[in-house]
Amino acid sequence: MNLIVKPSALKELNEVSFNKTEGVRIEAVFVGSCSLYVDHHL
Repeated sequence: MNLIVKPSALKELNEVSFNKTEGVRIEAVFVGSCSLYVDHHL
């Protein structure tokens, strides 16, 4: 999976202070039955 971080999102991420064991979690939820659709959340 490729992750593209746009400049405005990078600016927001740089304003958050993370500890060494913390970070951003990307959750992918598979939705539907006949077709494949993934809903992403941060």
